[in-house]
Amino acid sequence: MATQWESLLHLARGGRVLLIPFTEPQAQMELEQAAREEGLALDWFGGFPFALRRAGYLRPPELPPLEDPTRILALDSDLPTDHLLEASLRGDLHRVGGELWLATLAQGEEALLRAGISFRRVNPSELPRGRRKTIVVPSPRLDVVGARSFGISRNLFAQGMRLGKVQLDGHVAEGKDPVRQGSSVLAEGLGGFRVLQLLGSTRRGNLRLEVEVYPIANSNHLQ
Repeated sequence: MATQWESLLHLARGGRVLLIPFTEPQAQMELEQAAREEGLALDWFGGFPFALRRAGYLRPPELPPLEDPTRILALDSDLPTDHLLEASLRGDLHRVGGELWLATLAQGEEALLRAGISFRRVNPSELPRGRRKTIVVPSPRLDVVGARSFGISRNLFAQGMRLGKVQLDGHVAEGKDPVRQGSSVLAEGLGGFRVLQLLGSTRRGNLRLEVEVYPIANSNHLQ
């Protein structure tokens, strides 16, 4: 069990519902494993449907899930991105058109108001809509799965990877990196996708995967 989560796990075992601040994918996976070992429920939210940095609720399984605590705020694109908020209140950040779209929590929104930073809330209808599809690939390599998910050539997708424009679960990816169920991929200029299910093999030995793809028009991921 990850010791950094021990105090939160103890409180959740005692019947508390705890808000987990925005964390990186690796920390999310560690907490997920610890929660499973303790028989606790864990619900993640990222604001953006393909979010890498996510916040969540850790709770006893007998208690019902809570509503999504995140919100997306559109800020002036000329603002410095590094010091807008402390990391625990800062989710993914995208440049969309002439604005910065920031995922945060209620505390982050309040902090921006106190700092005199103007913003507007992004309407959910403005967010990209995902499209689920089943793909068949010869291997789970990211360059293969990514190209098939976005419907482009493997060479083109691999070129973006060589330029450091593709992230797998929050880390700059290499073509040989394998995807797994739950993997999140973000590709600059293309969008993001998440591997929903590994559906097994075909008779010819290829792999069948269900993915959900989110094309992002005029957006650059900044974190």
